[in-house]
Amino acid sequence: MKLLQVILIIGEFSKYGLADVDCTNIPDCRVFDWETWSVCSGNCGFQSQNRKRYMCCDVEVKPHTQENCLLHCNMHANFLFSVFRPCRICENGGRLNSSSMSCQCNEYHGGGCCQDEVKCSDNPCKHGTCSDHSSSFICSCDPGYKGIDCDTRKTCSEGITCQNGGTCQDGPNGFQCHCSNKFSGEFCEKAITCSDSPCQNGGSCTNTGNPFQCKCPPTHTGNLCEKVIKCVDTPCVHGTCQDTSTGFNCNCDPKFSGFTCATPIKCTSNPCIHGTCSDTPLGYNCHCEEKYTGTKCDSPIPCSSQPCLHGTCTDTPSGFSCACNVKHTGAKCDQLVMCTSSPCVHGACSDTPSGFQCLCDIRYTGIKCDKIIKCVNSPCVHGSCQDTITGFTCNCDPKFSGVTCNTPVKCTANPCIHGTCSDTSSGYSCHCEEKYTGSKCDSLILCSSNPCLHGTCTDTASGFSCSCDERHTGAKCDQLVKCHSNPCVHGTCTDTATGFQCSCDTLYTGRKCDKSKTCSSNPCIHGTCTDTASGFKCNCDVVYTGVFCDTLITCSSNPCVQGTCTDTSSGFHCVCGTLYTGTICDTWKTCTSNPCIHGTCSDSTSGFKCKCDVTYTGTLCDTVITCASTPCQHGSCTDSPTGFVCTCDSSHTGIRCDTALAVDESQELLLPTWFPYLEYALLSLASLTGVMAMGCICMKCCRAFGIIRDDDDDDDEDRDENDFRRYKRDSIYPLDTPKPPSNKKRNGLDF
Repeated sequence: MKLLQVILIIGEFSKYGLADVDCTNIPDCRVFDWETWSVCSGNCGFQSQNRKRYMCCDVEVKPHTQENCLLHCNMHANFLFSVFRPCRICENGGRLNSSSMSCQCNEYHGGGCCQDEVKCSDNPCKHGTCSDHSSSFICSCDPGYKGIDCDTRKTCSEGITCQNGGTCQDGPNGFQCHCSNKFSGEFCEKAITCSDSPCQNGGSCTNTGNPFQCKCPPTHTGNLCEKVIKCVDTPCVHGTCQDTSTGFNCNCDPKFSGFTCATPIKCTSNPCIHGTCSDTPLGYNCHCEEKYTGTKCDSPIPCSSQPCLHGTCTDTPSGFSCACNVKHTGAKCDQLVMCTSSPCVHGACSDTPSGFQCLCDIRYTGIKCDKIIKCVNSPCVHGSCQDTITGFTCNCDPKFSGVTCNTPVKCTANPCIHGTCSDTSSGYSCHCEEKYTGSKCDSLILCSSNPCLHGTCTDTASGFSCSCDERHTGAKCDQLVKCHSNPCVHGTCTDTATGFQCSCDTLYTGRKCDKSKTCSSNPCIHGTCTDTASGFKCNCDVVYTGVFCDTLITCSSNPCVQGTCTDTSSGFHCVCGTLYTGTICDTWKTCTSNPCIHGTCSDSTSGFKCKCDVTYTGTLCDTVITCASTPCQHGSCTDSPTGFVCTCDSSHTGIRCDTALAVDESQELLLPTWFPYLEYALLSLASLTGVMAMGCICMKCCRAFGIIRDDDDDDDEDRDENDFRRYKRDSIYPLDTPKPPSNKKRNGLDF
């Protein structure tokens, strides 16, 4: 059964990790369902939540990465394993609008997540004054308003009184006072004056004690000029009246004008609509324009009078209209068209006794050059014709050009699109580029013609494309690759009859030395191999070095960190210093090797440390202390086979005579003068015998168990004075010296 791991992709493509999902009995490449959405988190305006899903991937996929697992499972590289979506948490009792992802806050809170407490600085009171309090704010509403933020208009039943005869009526937005035309304001409390512009429909206002008076325009009447005048009010002085939707309209008698037909007409009032005016004793006289007639030149002339001399006539609401023939113009078609009026739309003009004459551009025809030439006119001399919206297009024969294909093509016209041109007796000849063919080098060569001699071919929008083998190059793979093009990426190149030959650098292989060597080729001779992103890496044995671990390390490279080095046939050999061990003397010795010969051992961060017996010194406690080091501070010294012996002064005691004594005459021990020498001889003989026996036994045991080796001779200068007190004995004084103190009075000799 294959061992599977679960891959969790975090983000879209960022990184991957292992998840605690058991894939033991689940098929490879199985994608699990989405987990539930995580809790919404983050700062207001940037809150989000995510969910994940997992996939089982065979652990044999190497390297075990997101990209390789998706490739192994035939899945798209952009396959999502984690998605995010925005969210929002509304605080302080706010309600979330799920469609707009916004919070609806109560009156006392605001902000994107209702996280902010509303204060008077936020202007919460719509119709009132605000005061801040510890809990939030309080609004003092204006008259007629209520609510926490004074945004609600009261109704008439809530104590509303309209002044100066006004009446109250409830509406969709609360109460409304309907005032008389002399008062205004929310409660009809304000008297209207001319400064309030009370007069409507253009009336003028004058302040009086009543308190104002309106002078209305002719179309309106009433206190405020609010009433439209109708014919029933007989407004027309010299004419007939007709009611309209906006009031009335007067049809004045011929000699009168004005809104109410009260003004006699004179030429100063421009009575002639389509003509010129002259005053007469009876009023005025009109001289009409060509198309008009009547007292006021307001009647159009009809076609029945045949006004058009060189054209056809049509009656219109504004009179007759002449459609003149091409050569004539004017309202009555009585004038010749000349070149000054630019009659030729697409051509040149010349004047003649009968009018103008046009020489048309190549694409146009007609008297005014205003007709587009089409293929039916056979415009193309050497080619085929195709009609277009703007006229025609000629597809010329290869040897001709021009709008109508009437110009022989030469190289000066650059006919060869993708090639070079040479003139010939019959026109031109094209020498095409590698990817093109045709008489004008305008046809792409495709793979169907097998253009690639040493490679594979692919059709593209710009023609064929060759993927050459490693030894060939060129657009058609028809050229040998040579060393001058530097084909060897990591190596040296040699030209051969068939191309090039690469001698690769140490870490590379392949025809072009472009592939890193890997551990599969067993490159490490004396070491272990590890594959990396940049190739293999050798971890060499201790005595070897080099990229392939094939070079013996010698003493010239100073391999021994704390010791001396000797070269041998199998590499270097280190003789370590006292405190170090290991192949290259880089490891501190510890007490496990029993290095202290005559003393006790303790480990520390810098290695072991020996506390020597009283008569020994040195790093390994292997040196006997002698009188040469002057160990006796207040006495004489004598060397012995087991070390030094101190004979102390009468006032000191101790192994080194370093302890002062207090003398008490009442407490004395009387001994013969020869007794100290006898006692010292006996003690020295016993100590020497015991030490030698114990030393032999310890040395044999240590060597039997491999604890002591020949290279364990170290040196240390530390001594501990307290260890000497293990061998402390009573000082003995001769009879002729001052007596040492004693705790008990004794007579004679106590043995």
